[in-house]
Parts: sequence; C-alpha cells; structure tokens
Amino acid sequence: MKTQLIKAAEAFPYQNFEYQGMQDMHWGAERETEAKEILERLKPFTSDANVVVLRLSGRDENFRPIICKDEKDGKRRGRS
Repeated sequence: MKTQLIKAAEAFPYQNFEYQGMQDMHWGAERETEAKEILERLKPFTSDANVVVLRLSGRDENFRPIICKDEKDGKRRGRS
C-alpha cells in the first residue's frame, strides 16, 4: 500500500516511519493549493481499512485542518 499511496500522491512523503506496525506518512507542500491537490489524490484511499487517518494540516494557526478520515483510538470522523 505504501507504494500505491506515493504513486497516487504524485509526491514522496517528507516523513515516513513505522509505529506499532503501521506506516505513518507525512507529505508537505509549499502552497496550500498543492497540499489540497495531494489530499484529493489520496481521498480514494479513505475507504481502505488500512488507512486510519487522512488529514490536511497547516503551519498557519489560522488554517483549519481538513479531516477526511480519523479512526485512530476508535474515533470515527470524516469531512469532505
């Protein structure tokens, strides 16, 4: 799945590590529009049970995170 995510994102994650048997991958972008494009390309993976969190966050404190999927710790949230 890691290879599929990288291919779909059309970018390599800037951070990638394994934690408790799961891959944790983080992509970065210079512009918000570019980040949103990566998020859109990864959205089809939200239906996969192996994808636990798909979220777009920003460094700007005024940026409101976009959460497409968050099932960690038994949570079930989502927003398009």
